[in-house]
Amino acid sequence: MMHLRLIWRLGGMGLILLALAGCADKNQYTERNVIIPPLKEEKPKVDPLALSLDRYLNKRDGKDCSGFVSLINKENGNLYFDEALLNSFFTTKNKSQAIYNLYKKNGKTFTEGVPQKGDLVFFVNTFKGTFNRKKSDQNITHVGIVREVAEDGTVRFFHNSAGINQESFMNLRLPNLHKLGEKEVNSYIIRCPKNANPLSCLTSTRFIGYGKIPLGTTLGSK
Repeated sequence: MMHLRLIWRLGGMGLILLALAGCADKNQYTERNVIIPPLKEEKPKVDPLALSLDRYLNKRDGKDCSGFVSLINKENGNLYFDEALLNSFFTTKNKSQAIYNLYKKNGKTFTEGVPQKGDLVFFVNTFKGTFNRKKSDQNITHVGIVREVAEDGTVRFFHNSAGINQESFMNLRLPNLHKLGEKEVNSYIIRCPKNANPLSCLTSTRFIGYGKIPLGTTLGSK
């Protein structure tokens, strides 16, 4: 009889111990001293050309379109051309024409396809006195630098117009539109004369070609 009581008591104590174990903090059995190494922060790559372009936006540095290109060119180690050798490419008084001539001679001009950031973009007959001239790559009057290209083909470029460095847009897929909804796709590159077709003043209409940014070399240096 005493053995039965002893067994019963021992059994009861076992149940109590099991109950207590069930209430114990599970973390003390599952946690581990795992050391997680800190994530390495990847520093964004510095783009000197983009920094130069953005730095001068809405400022007057450069004074005119070709002066702005020359400023960016100088800041980036003659990325676009050797200034000293450009003189032999003047066919008019316009420096933008000389730059185009240099690029054309080196096989770096194009009209088809998507430009890249940094490519030059050329326009014709953007002066009041040249408005009605023939559209020809011998009548270049304006130049800018491509900043980026959107998925819909809209080219955002920086240029100096009326003495101020500003951004404008051009979309050759939508040449007859100034805006698509609220989005500007083709900027006015020239102030339209009275009675002129507004479409004739858009970037898409005055565009004549791109100049491919040199890769690892300076145009005119050979």
